[in-house]
Amino acid sequence: MNAPARDIEKIAHVPHEVAALLSALRLSDPDLAPLRRLSDDEWKSLLAFCDIAHLALPLAQLSMDGFPCWVVERLQTNLADNAQRFERIKDVYREAAEALHGSGVEHIVIKGFTQAPNYVASPRLRSQSDLDLFCPPGQVAAAQAALEAIGYSSAQSPRDGRADHVPALVRPGKWEWKGNPYDPEMPLGIDLHFYLWNEPAALFSVPVNGFWERRVTRAVEGLTFSALHPVDQLGYLALHILRNILRGDWIIHLVRELAVFLHAHASDDVFWAKWAEMHDASLRAFEGIAFYYARDWFGCELHLQAENAIASLHPSQLQWLNRFSSTGLENMFRQNKDAVWLHMTFLSSARERGTILKRAFFPAQISSVDSPAVQTRNKRRVQSNGNHRWLQYIAYLGARSNTYARADLSALWRGFQWWFSRHQLSPQFLLFLASSFFFNLGLSIYFFLFNLFLISNGYTERNLGLITSAMAAGSLAGAIPAGRLVQRIGLRPVLLTCFCSAIAISSMRALLLSFTAQLALAFLAGFTLSAWAVCLSPAVAQLTSEKQRPTAFSLLFAVGIGLGAVGGMAGSRLPDWFTQHHLFLHSRQPAQIVLLLSCGIVALGIWPATRLRFVRATATQRLRPALSPFLLRYLPAIFVWSLVTGSFSPLANVYFARHLHMTMHQIGNAFSISQVVQIAAVLAAPILFRRWGLITGIVSTQIAASLVLLILASISHPLAATAAYAVFCAFQWMNEPCLYSLLMNMVPSEERGGASASNSLAISTSQIIAAALAGQAFARYGYPSVLRAIALFALLAATLFWNLQKTPHRKSVPVLDDIPG
Repeated sequence: MNAPARDIEKIAHVPHEVAALLSALRLSDPDLAPLRRLSDDEWKSLLAFCDIAHLALPLAQLSMDGFPCWVVERLQTNLADNAQRFERIKDVYREAAEALHGSGVEHIVIKGFTQAPNYVASPRLRSQSDLDLFCPPGQVAAAQAALEAIGYSSAQSPRDGRADHVPALVRPGKWEWKGNPYDPEMPLGIDLHFYLWNEPAALFSVPVNGFWERRVTRAVEGLTFSALHPVDQLGYLALHILRNILRGDWIIHLVRELAVFLHAHASDDVFWAKWAEMHDASLRAFEGIAFYYARDWFGCELHLQAENAIASLHPSQLQWLNRFSSTGLENMFRQNKDAVWLHMTFLSSARERGTILKRAFFPAQISSVDSPAVQTRNKRRVQSNGNHRWLQYIAYLGARSNTYARADLSALWRGFQWWFSRHQLSPQFLLFLASSFFFNLGLSIYFFLFNLFLISNGYTERNLGLITSAMAAGSLAGAIPAGRLVQRIGLRPVLLTCFCSAIAISSMRALLLSFTAQLALAFLAGFTLSAWAVCLSPAVAQLTSEKQRPTAFSLLFAVGIGLGAVGGMAGSRLPDWFTQHHLFLHSRQPAQIVLLLSCGIVALGIWPATRLRFVRATATQRLRPALSPFLLRYLPAIFVWSLVTGSFSPLANVYFARHLHMTMHQIGNAFSISQVVQIAAVLAAPILFRRWGLITGIVSTQIAASLVLLILASISHPLAATAAYAVFCAFQWMNEPCLYSLLMNMVPSEERGGASASNSLAISTSQIIAAALAGQAFARYGYPSVLRAIALFALLAATLFWNLQKTPHRKSVPVLDDIPG
């Protein structure tokens, strides 16, 4: 059964008169009333559009009752001119075919008059500006020579590396353009094609090898020619539409012709049985994309086989079509690049995706001052205003740059929306993400600035190491109580308590500067923040499915890292800004004001946290020690890895300040750069880990982090150190979402609270040791020696995680997805 077509003219952002045309050209329930209500100015605009879009002749075949007389006369003239033009086309083809035959060149005719009678009733009812001939690649040179021998020559245009044919062959003459695209005297060019599917341009293959071997001889209006088999002709048209979708070209007339065929053959079981026999499943899926467009734009009926081709599409492609198929109509009026995301779904390697993204988002070439493109905007001629050609060229460059920038930004934003919609993350998860947004933003500013604030007040690396160790001790002490509180009172109350306590304790840390107070408050801060660490994994696990979980963790960490970049920039600049404007200082230091302000930002996360709804654990879901075979191997591995993450990262800002003597702004820039790199790494993590597996991916990133630490130990230039630190952070954070996913996936749902608490205990214990030793080690032995030692611990952690592969994998455990509220 056919799915109902969408009211595409209401979904697409196109001019009113074009929407009226779409409504009239529908094959199911066409409506000509909107056309009959158009004003003369709207008709002029519509006819100009139809000439470019090759829709004037389909429009002329509608019932023209109620059209203005001048419109009817204009369309009837177009029909008469095009009928005479077809006689010229026949003569041109016969002459070209004879020349090719005389040179022993085999060819088939594609497109053009071959569309009759299945896609258009008569070749006289289809506009055609050139002949499209396909020859096997080895015969193209001979074919070109044969046509040049009868007067054709290659057009003087730059070779397009993505073209399916050689530069157009034209026969010089005295004909001049008079504004009539159906002029019977207008000469025809010849395009010699050497690809039925251009794999080097598309970067993915389509199985069209059998098309040439299955060619047939056909006759149309007394013209005999070789052409594609009818089944392959359908396939070629569908692939031609797909090609033009990916290139952002106009496809509306091609989709209309395809819709006519599909509608007329919706009950032709014999044809579709042959189609299913001749085209394998992968080819049928590519064709299904064009079938979707035909049904969506023109409301055609589909045979069950065509419906199945659409249904067999990858879910990401179907989601793209549901969201973006109408942008192929909008592209005729304002440039968009939404098709790049569809293209991504066909590619398997990062290199190929990078090539397509570069091609989409950066212009391949800039037209010269004398190029015809300077006078053209979206296939429409721009009238000259009499300005000097260089002024016109500058105006063209400005308009082109503006169009490119707007299209790039729109494509990035809409691509993110599509990516987000694919994963169907729940509104409750989005609330949790919003809450964590303010929590991470405030604390990113706070922790970037806090150690530098203490250094400016007389603290040393040794003092900072002890304070960091006290905070880790607090995390260790708070892990089990936080887990028990989650069990007793639920996730939301613990999260709210964490917010309020973190705000109060962090504010006191900014105000009370004695070393004793700082040690005590650091312990309490760690105790409080351990609740966030304990709650994070079970909260995400409960708000997502197992399939969504790596993406959810990646998004959560990517947002957190991105906010770290903002925090670094803000933390490095706000103190100077307060100083310059003498705001709120009085007896307070500028950095102190910023620290208190960051606590206020954390407070903004309380509101979304109050709206979270979690399923309460049952009485049987006790928090108990997690001693499964997996955790007995996992906890030592995470303990050693935490020695790496807990030793250098907390003191990285001090490393930049003391060891490399960088300024506050330079340190802020270094941290922001590292955060941007981390965002890309974390968002790419699901792709990496899907390809390599969780454990292999984790081990690979840890080995890479070890190597970068060794490089960092030998660097003394600030810029090089910034780059190396950014790469180290990328590998360090890249595996964080996967560590959490691995832990949550490998334990039953009723044990996740206990496993999360055990994980926090192991990390906190490790970081107590790392922080206490790192500060003293850096002060005594210097940064290079200690960084080399940390690199060795990273290699040891990788070895321990590699051994996790020997642990039997548990069966998937159902996740609590039914979240009330």
